[in-house]
Amino acid sequence: MSYKDFLSLFVGKTSDELISEVVLANENKIKKGSEIGWVLSPTMPIPEYYKIVAMDDISRGFYDYYENNFSAVINYVESKSSLLNKFLRSMVMEAIWAYKEDKLLICIPALFAVIEGALVHISNSGNKEKTRYWYGANNAARESGSGQIALPLLTLSHFLACTFQPSKFNEGPLAIINRHWSQHGRYESSPPKESVMQLLSAVAVILWVFELKNNA
Repeated sequence: MSYKDFLSLFVGKTSDELISEVVLANENKIKKGSEIGWVLSPTMPIPEYYKIVAMDDISRGFYDYYENNFSAVINYVESKSSLLNKFLRSMVMEAIWAYKEDKLLICIPALFAVIEGALVHISNSGNKEKTRYWYGANNAARESGSGQIALPLLTLSHFLACTFQPSKFNEGPLAIINRHWSQHGRYESSPPKESVMQLLSAVAVILWVFELKNNA
């Protein structure tokens, strides 16, 4: 089932009804994957996502899936990167180059910067001061006026809730890639490949939201 086919199930509903049903019917499943770093990317079929979050080892399920399908995420980000401003677009393209060359260290801070820069327009209505990260994206999902945009905003918001959470540096790094550890230079070893895959997938979701807004 494609995302378009999924939305067809709600034909005839008002915008408020549609958003409500999308949120209520899917948030727990979306949260289960997103809160451990795995978003519902625009290239992943919804039934596949639901199948993986029902597994005993969810992280392994996502990693195995993307090991075979991650080129689709890369292609999507490359094809939609013009939706970012020139600076962020250059940064994400360089991060993709580094990923392909297995130079993962530079990918993490670069992709967090891309995500944070793009969130100004998703979570903060263009205001560059005190971006509201999780709260802003979650609130945008519920007030979007479009059921089509609600689902990617939800997966993004729960991803942000885990990856952007504050952390006490002296207690050691969190199990999931963390913006504060990255941007404050606290990591002391190379990140696993899956962390870069998670961040690139989140960038894909951001571009998905921008695309849907442009087509609204």
